[in-house]
Amino acid sequence: MVVFVEDIQLIAPLKRSVQHWLLKQGSTLTVISDRNPDGFADRSISELFGAIERASHGVLWLEAHRGAGQTSWDQSRSELLGLLNERRSRLESEAKGPLVLLLPKGAEREVAARAPDLWHARYLSEVLRASGVTEVAGWIDRYLTDQGLRLGVVSATPDQADQAKRWLKEWRKYFGDLQHSPNVIVDDSAYRIDVDAGLVAAEGALEEGSLADAVAISERLVFLTRAREAAASAIPTISPSLQAFEAHRLRSRVLDAMGEHKEALVAALDALESAKRATSAMRDRRTGLRLLGMAWEGLRFSAIDAGDLKLAGEAASEALKIWTQMLKEFGAALEVLEALKMGVEGAGLVAQRQGNLAEAERHFSEGLSIARRCIGMASDSSRSRLDAGLAVSLLNLASTFYLQGEPNEAIPLMKEAIETFERLIEEQPGDQRATADLVSTISVYASILQSAGQEEAAIAEFRRSLLVASTSIERGIDTMSFFIAYKRAVDLARASGLLADEDIEQHVATYIGHVERRFPGVANLMPSQLD
Repeated sequence: MVVFVEDIQLIAPLKRSVQHWLLKQGSTLTVISDRNPDGFADRSISELFGAIERASHGVLWLEAHRGAGQTSWDQSRSELLGLLNERRSRLESEAKGPLVLLLPKGAEREVAARAPDLWHARYLSEVLRASGVTEVAGWIDRYLTDQGLRLGVVSATPDQADQAKRWLKEWRKYFGDLQHSPNVIVDDSAYRIDVDAGLVAAEGALEEGSLADAVAISERLVFLTRAREAAASAIPTISPSLQAFEAHRLRSRVLDAMGEHKEALVAALDALESAKRATSAMRDRRTGLRLLGMAWEGLRFSAIDAGDLKLAGEAASEALKIWTQMLKEFGAALEVLEALKMGVEGAGLVAQRQGNLAEAERHFSEGLSIARRCIGMASDSSRSRLDAGLAVSLLNLASTFYLQGEPNEAIPLMKEAIETFERLIEEQPGDQRATADLVSTISVYASILQSAGQEEAAIAEFRRSLLVASTSIERGIDTMSFFIAYKRAVDLARASGLLADEDIEQHVATYIGHVERRFPGVANLMPSQLD
């Protein structure tokens, strides 16, 4: 995408707008902004491809708009355009997301002369002027949406509960509480509701334990995105089907959290069909493959929970084929390796559930090998995510050794997983997910130690898991996933028979008191997770 800058004062607000939009999608903006014309072209190209190697996703923002009319800058800009034109094929094959190139207004002719391949795509250009900053921001947002950047889980924000209430209020403003068929609401009202905001709000409600809100929003998002897909059916376009995919996938997760696994499976199948429709309209093969792979992974997850292991195996196989194909076509980039790890371990989880532990061990061993390879490619921005992925790989393989009656093989893997979670928490003390995972992992580690005959060590670890849980509450750790982990630690400690009853009951009282204050009535809402 090329933005011709007429008013440089508008670049900062435009950049903030794009950054805000990407933040909502869980993505990032990498800015390349060299202010020295001497050697500008070579440094910018070097930094551009360096950023591509480091980043697993996101948007690249290359500023080459400075010094219009100044000989040194005009010459450097011309050299940059020539280099971009020469390396266009490499750029398209290696970049994980779009490139936004800023040039001065009036450079159109220079682009046509020095970078004809870029100018060939001039329908992806816009002029940034005072009267149109909002339009340019919207144009960029729409393009990024059509390129399928919204493939990750939408992150919840601090005012989660309020977001859910506000979104539902906005819905009632246009549609009331009635349920309509999609063709009834295909008018301007259908496009006044912000689907992205609904996805964020539902994620927040789910994490907060507000399942009623999460259910209500997910139902309406499915309803709304179906309407938008129907309205757009005559004109092939990506956005409605991509939004429908996200809505169905969210709906599946909400239903799984409620224990409605059969209905969640239906929603996952709907998500797959929406992903197929979105992919058919995409020009970017890499993004299309990733979207389909994520849809198959979601189906595999739901099928396991629904007990349909045959379908889970088919879904895992299809996902793994896609990730393997991506590796073949696009090479061992970090994003591709992370996806391959997910597919390999997904196949391992299915094999484990089917009782094929030798096959599960093979897959999990491969997944751990890929995880360690990813760690070797980590940047500062990706290290925490990759560490968490490594810990999951360690736990998967450890669980298979344990199930095969080899606890001594599982113990060093569990220790490394615990150390990894502790390091994540040390780096980010408020990391709710890592804290929940640490509590759960220590308690499972204690059970494995007990099965290996190391009772004293097991007692110490059971006590440590409960101490970490109780003190974490004092540090403000209070998500639903954390309390589920706390309850699991209490239950495993009680089942072990190694701790005194009064110690267990003290933690039961602590757990129940905090849960009732934080999530009133939660035991009735989430029996599949808390009973």
